[in-house]
Amino acid sequence: MPITYQTHFHGASPRGYFTGEGLPGKRVALTFDDGPCDATISLLAEMEKLGVKGTFFMIGDQITASPNARRAAELAAELGHCVGNHTMTHAFLPKVSAKRIGEELDKCSNELPAGASKLFRPPNGCMDERVDAALAKRGLTPVLWNVTSRDWATKDPNKIVSTILSGLSTGLTNVILLHDGDAKNKRDTTATVHAIKTLVPILQGSGYEFVTIPQLMP
Repeated sequence: MPITYQTHFHGASPRGYFTGEGLPGKRVALTFDDGPCDATISLLAEMEKLGVKGTFFMIGDQITASPNARRAAELAAELGHCVGNHTMTHAFLPKVSAKRIGEELDKCSNELPAGASKLFRPPNGCMDERVDAALAKRGLTPVLWNVTSRDWATKDPNKIVSTILSGLSTGLTNVILLHDGDAKNKRDTTATVHAIKTLVPILQGSGYEFVTIPQLMP
């Protein structure tokens, strides 16, 4: 029997998971998946200069990969960014056992820095009823997005910026998916850092307020 699950790329979620889609207010939530890595330190420095906060959905294995990665995770929390769970190994949850789903969530939570949120982003935006149950048991809230940057598909910061700008819901809330790390450690994510340097001033100049995901949720 084929597995059934919900796949989310952008826009409204058919299952009603939080995406930010349609929320009033000219606001932007920058969300970063698959870190932390060396680029995360640079990204945090740039965001401090720009005066904006973001939401980082971290992979447990990435946190434990090196002392620098661990420090990046801790620094994100210390600087006032929101930190959330993105599983321990970036497993494709609909294809693993219910026991493994729980382990992925718990092991990642154990590696997150002190003060981490109870927010969760599913790898690849894919969930099923078993994931729902595991999250509910742990008090975790799934968070998706309504604008994708496709930064994983290019090394060109300008292309990342143009993709985001073309996907914005004008005058409304935008939850933007970006990546400060690579689950397979094959991609240089500094392009995302450079894109943020360009993107944030553009949006600030257009009157957008930058917020974290908890600031959008009731």
